[in-house]
Amino acid sequence: MVIEHKWSAPIFDDATLSTLRDALQDDLREVMASIPPEAVRALDLIKAAIVAENLDAARAAAHSLTGMALNFGATRIAAIAGRIALNSPDVGTVERHVGPLERAIGETCAQIQLTV
Repeated sequence: MVIEHKWSAPIFDDATLSTLRDALQDDLREVMASIPPEAVRALDLIKAAIVAENLDAARAAAHSLTGMALNFGATRIAAIAGRIALNSPDVGTVERHVGPLERAIGETCAQIQLTV
């Protein structure tokens, strides 16, 4: 059974995005384009850890994803990945967060196309 969660975190933190825009100017699109493949790679690692029933590996991948997301202001991804990294007592809990994480990654990818 998959439990749906309502994630209230915005997709992006406007202040972080503004800082990145100012710092990177013309390179922002290229830098932001790195979010989707990195997020998908981390998601794949989390899924592989679930299959292997390796909670430590799932938490480690989620921790890395949280850091990357925070660096880019991708707050919704960071909130869900952070919950996996810090608050998952077992692989089943991690598995319940995969659907919301996949949606957050998809929403973030869509927002990148609109924002950048």
